[in-house]
Amino acid sequence: MRKIFVRWLIVMLFVVLMSTVFIPMTHAATLSVSPGGTIGAADACPIPADSQTYNSVDKAIECAAAGDTITINPGTYTVGGVAAPLITIDKNLIIVGAGAANNVILQPSTNTGNSGDARAWFLVNAGVNLTVTDLTFDGNGLSIWQAFRHRGSGEFNRVAFNDIQFQPSGPSYAGTAIAAFGNGNVNVFNSTFTNIGRIGVQYFGAGVTNGTFRDNTYTGKGDGDHLDYGVEVGAGANATIEGNVISGNRGVASVDGSTSAAILVTTFFGPGTSATIAAGNNLNNNTSGVAIGFDMSDTSTVNINNNTITNNTANGIGASSAGTVTIASNTITSNGDGIDLANVANATIQRNLIDQNGSGVELANTNATINNNNIFDSNTIGVDVSDATSSGTVINNNQFCNNTQFGVQNQAATIVDATNNWWGAVDGPAPVGSGDAISAGVTFNPFNAISPGASPCALQTNTIGGSSSTGGETVVDESGPALCSFFDGSVNEIVRADVPDLTVTDGSVFCRVIAENGNFVTSQAEIGHIAVIQRGVIQAVDVFGLRMNGDPAPDFNGFVNICLRGTGNFYYLSALQSPRVPQRLSSSQMTIAGQTFTCARIPDAGTVVLTEN
Repeated sequence: MRKIFVRWLIVMLFVVLMSTVFIPMTHAATLSVSPGGTIGAADACPIPADSQTYNSVDKAIECAAAGDTITINPGTYTVGGVAAPLITIDKNLIIVGAGAANNVILQPSTNTGNSGDARAWFLVNAGVNLTVTDLTFDGNGLSIWQAFRHRGSGEFNRVAFNDIQFQPSGPSYAGTAIAAFGNGNVNVFNSTFTNIGRIGVQYFGAGVTNGTFRDNTYTGKGDGDHLDYGVEVGAGANATIEGNVISGNRGVASVDGSTSAAILVTTFFGPGTSATIAAGNNLNNNTSGVAIGFDMSDTSTVNINNNTITNNTANGIGASSAGTVTIASNTITSNGDGIDLANVANATIQRNLIDQNGSGVELANTNATINNNNIFDSNTIGVDVSDATSSGTVINNNQFCNNTQFGVQNQAATIVDATNNWWGAVDGPAPVGSGDAISAGVTFNPFNAISPGASPCALQTNTIGGSSSTGGETVVDESGPALCSFFDGSVNEIVRADVPDLTVTDGSVFCRVIAENGNFVTSQAEIGHIAVIQRGVIQAVDVFGLRMNGDPAPDFNGFVNICLRGTGNFYYLSALQSPRVPQRLSSSQMTIAGQTFTCARIPDAGTVVLTEN
């Protein structure tokens, strides 16, 4: 009996060893698609799948295994079946264009449907991760409701979407490049959207917890009977929208008067929607820059900071209703109205440049804290508090001047606290003084009687070896010396600064160099964020102020203009945030003493970093 057992044990060990030795190792394959490929739609999948070249994108997707990469060589490819263009992606894939995006063009075979999954050209199943890079998806005059109907997760990078439309002038008013509505995040980077029927990227549903839309360009169709939204966030989705240029969204739907916006955020289809709109978005020449809510019951949470919002015909930022809206450190100029908020439970408006709008800020049935803004040159009113506004609006420590009718008008029954503001004159607001007028129901005393400059509406500045800053543009004297001082009185040629009055009390800022010309003077940890370091640091500097008594002044009470030598992306990490979050600021280049500098405005003390990408 014992011999039988030993023989059995030896046999089993042999089987295990042999199975261990001979089980083949699986690996991700790379499938190649080319116009001259040999495997077409009617052919069987080759074994292995990457042993031959495909002439059909559809077939490559069919034959690929989970985790494979499909490389598509330059050419124009028709994708989809005869009856419908629907391509289902049911496994993790990476799809890459071998050349520049405009050299690898995918076009649909026919029109999509108008309901359910039949709306899709590409349908990405739940649980699937899809990466798409360096491709062009061109509707080519066909009716496409959604280029990607995405229930999974993944990334689009350097992708062009052209002519994705489905009855754009009605009755459907449809056409979406990417509809992300699964239980995963879909990130879109460095991509372009042109001639889209309605929406560039739609983040929809609570399963989207942190979709990111960054460094993209959406160009709307201009005026006409159609709609345009670069990004729409709704039904409980959460999205971050950074560094994009969105323009030309001015269409109006004739069927119901719906209007367009660069960005739309709403809880109309479900609660819990939130969006962060930050780090250098340029929203210009739209009907609205940011539109919040479809109706008076919206409860979205929206954080809008460090953007340039200009030349939008209705308003720069508008809300029909919202839960919490924070608007900070933006440049909001030359819009129909700068900010127009109605039915917002909690609004904070701080450290913005609000200039040359119809009205600077319009409030209706909204509790708002408005502080440390520059509000001037409004065609009508700086801040207008309507007769339906809730009590609790506070307007402090702002600069008002050259607003045509009123600096602050209150049409509500409750008194508005507008103390400690500069009204454009040392004797205070009209009718008591000679500054911007205030209406009845506004408490203005005490007021700021210290002039921020001979021409405060032009933001005249006390500079350190430089000239003034006007209208939000950073101007530095080319002949001036290095401008940012150190404690020992020395200066450094890589950094310059313009300091407006009443920002840092003594008119000075101090700097401490962290990295210079790509080399770290101190530890990389001084920057405080690995993602910024990984972008390739050119220059990095701590910027801070000191009060007359020697105490630090981390809150600049306005903006300080900082220029770093070189060309790149300008990142700012506020000293007032913990943990510190990098923000990419709108910047401009200028020549100073024969060298190129990248310049931006920072609202508080912190670290400024110029990066390669």
